[in-house]
Parts: sequence; structure tokens; C-alpha cells
Amino acid sequence: MLNSIEQALELVGCFQDAALDNSRWPDALSRLSGAFQGDLGVLTVGSIQPMTLITNLMTGTIVPPPNLEELIDRLSPTDLRLQYGMSHPGKAFACRQVLDEKAWTASPFYREILEPNGVPYSIVCMDVVDRHYVFSTGTLRGDRDGSFTNEEVRQFESLTPHLIRAVRTQIRLGQQQSVTDDLRATLNALVAAVILVDATGKVWFANHAAESILAQGDGLGVSQGRLRGGTPGDSGKIEAMVAETVMAARASRLPGGDALTLDRPSGKAPLNLLCVPMRADRLEVFPLRPSAMLFVSDPEAERPIPEALIARMYGLTPAEARLCGDLLRGMDLAGHAERHGITANTARTHLKSIFAKTGTGRQAELLRLILAGPMGQAVLDGLELHA
Repeated sequence: MLNSIEQALELVGCFQDAALDNSRWPDALSRLSGAFQGDLGVLTVGSIQPMTLITNLMTGTIVPPPNLEELIDRLSPTDLRLQYGMSHPGKAFACRQVLDEKAWTASPFYREILEPNGVPYSIVCMDVVDRHYVFSTGTLRGDRDGSFTNEEVRQFESLTPHLIRAVRTQIRLGQQQSVTDDLRATLNALVAAVILVDATGKVWFANHAAESILAQGDGLGVSQGRLRGGTPGDSGKIEAMVAETVMAARASRLPGGDALTLDRPSGKAPLNLLCVPMRADRLEVFPLRPSAMLFVSDPEAERPIPEALIARMYGLTPAEARLCGDLLRGMDLAGHAERHGITANTARTHLKSIFAKTGTGRQAELLRLILAGPMGQAVLDGLELHA
């Protein structure tokens, strides 16, 4: 049992640490179990519909069988603790005090999991998160210390609000991290260069395309964590553009944005920057997060054209799709023929076939059709679409 307020506060601190750092849960569960003379600390998370095990974390002196997760997944519907806990969310309980003794000890969950592993006694609390997840946490012990007393249950229940809050926080942080990882992967798949910055111009994230541009240091780079242009004047323009975009969006609660060009010391065509605010409708109490998104385009960089998808969309042959791709790149028929080693007559034959399949009659009409259709945004944004 808990021997002092200090011990209880120490446990609460462990729960808070675990909420922010998933690797701290084994220590938190071990301390919780030890405080109640338990042999096993347990944290189980599952989905409600369908009832499926997601996480089962155990720590203690007992080594669980290798097929434990399969057993839990299969036998959870027979776990009478789950049925009671779901109808009493947030309540700590000792199984033998609230469940029918005969029904509990006869249940497959008890007979195939708890009893064979020598932990027939348990204190448990359960709760539901976002109506989709249920979690169970507590401690189990064997015959040496016997059933949990009413006082132990009372003390455990005094900790459950903190324990539940920690588990809820961990689950929601995990959901947010999953979304963040997916967003990062999506941004990295773009050929377009994207940079996320805060209101001061500090770089929070740059996708692979942006990292390539920044690494060249030709008109745009990073110094002391902040975006910088090729000259002090351009650096000042970047800072002012970001700050004004963010402030204007905060003031009006409407999407803002600004753009500028950056000269490059190499003499190449200037880089183009488009700056748009992020979540301008949200009050920033602690504005330590990205506040603006910058799209960087290099006019001299060749963007991939999704020729295979254009072929599928309009029923074109590979040769016809290649011609469409070159026309989108600004080539004429002669340039296309020379690039692919075909005659001008063959190129014209391909073009006539494309006109017939797309219902167009001129090159300008064909390009307008492609750019206005489903493939248009992919071409304009430079998305690397795979067939």
C-alpha cells in the first residue's frame, strides 16, 4: 500500500513523465505495481469496434507466455473485468469484490490467462478515449499476497484520475504524431519545395525538395536556424514577408499571403517564394509552432510530367503520351522529334491521333484540356505521381 503522500506524488510524477515519453511507461507500471505488492503491472489498449488489441504492455516479476497477445485478443470477449469496467469507466475495482466469484473463475479469460500465470488477483481501472479506444491498467498478483483489500482499492482509486489522464494524453499524442508523420511523408513526396517557418522565420521543417535548394545556398539558405537570402537585403525581405503575412492573417482571421523573388549569385533565374499563413483562426497562447508555409520554385528546374497517367486518362499510347509531355514542357514538334529520334511526319501522325482521342483540334486546345483536367494540378504542382 501507499505509505505516504510523497510516495503518491512520486507515482503521479511517473504517470506524467510517461504521458509525454512512451518509453517511461514500463517504469511507471513497475512502480505502480510495486506500491501495491503486485507481481505484474499492466497497460492494455484496444479498439472498441471491432474489439481488437492494439497494445499490451506488462512489467514485473512474471514472464508472460509468448502467445499472450494472441490469447488476449481471442479471449477478451470473455473477460468479465472488461464488461464491468466498460460500464463503470474510471472506477478502480478488485475483481473478486465486484464480480461473481463462480462466474469469474470459470471464465476462459481467467482459466487460460490469469490462473496459469499465477496472477489470479487484480486491481483494474478502465476508460474510453474518443469513443474508439478502451484501455485497462492496473496490477496483478498471486496467492502469496492474496486478494486486494478494500483499503488498497481505495488508495488505488485515488491515483486513477492521474493514471487515466496520463493514458489519455499518451493516446492523443500518439494520434497527433501519426498525423504528423503522415504529413511529413506527404510533403517529402512532393517535387515542389515546401518550408514551414514560425513568425520569426525559424525553419521548423523543410521537405526533401526544399532541403536540396537550401543546401545549394544559391539565393536561399539557412543561418542560425532561420531563412536567409543571398544578400542582407533579401534576408530582410524574407523576414518582413513572413512577419507581415502572419500578422495580417491574425488580425483579419482571413487567409493572407505574399510573394517575392530572390536573385541568385550564380546568375540563374531568380527563385520564386510564395508565403501563406497556417491556421490563422487559432489564438496563439504559446506561439512556438510553424506559423507560415513557404513554397519555393526554381524556374530552371525541370518538373516531372506524369506521362503514364496522362496515357491512361486519355487512352494514349506511350509515344503519344511522351509527345503530350514534351508539349507541356514547351517543346515544339521538331524538338520532340529530335529528342526521341523520330521523323517530323511520325510526330505529326502522333499528334493527329492525340487530337482524335481527346476531341481537340489544336495544340493550345489540347494543353488547355490537360491542364484543366485531373492531371492539370499534378503538372502544375510538380507532383511525382507513379503509374
